[in-house]
Amino acid sequence: MAIAADVASGLFALGGVALAGVWAEIRAGREARVQRSSELVSLKRDLYTEAIVRVESVARSVALWATAVEADVSRQSVWAALTSAYETSAKIRIVADTQRPADAMDRVLSTYRTALESNDRRLPQPREEREAMIREFRKDLGSP
Repeated sequence: MAIAADVASGLFALGGVALAGVWAEIRAGREARVQRSSELVSLKRDLYTEAIVRVESVARSVALWATAVEADVSRQSVWAALTSAYETSAKIRIVADTQRPADAMDRVLSTYRTALESNDRRLPQPREEREAMIREFRKDLGSP
């Protein structure tokens, strides 16, 4: 009877150790997922901030081009700003939950690109597209 009690208590202790080990693995997995999720949100926030800065850089370059006398020089700076902005849009396509944030950014950029390609020296005003882009960024970050 004493041996049976010792075996039972040993099995009970072993079961407790095994259960603690399983619980620690579940907890570590959960903490790792939370860490990755936090890092992804931080990456998205940084990327969306960069995207807004790039769009503003394009807008500034287009404004300078629209009023410049030397069209070729300022036109090249607009293309450089557009290229940089499209690179950021490509990064957004990789990390965003959907393609909608990048599509919204591309709509803003295409407004400026169309003006440049058509040599239309009037400054584009893509306010609605820009607001839609920011809304999509916020949605992807989980903000209303």
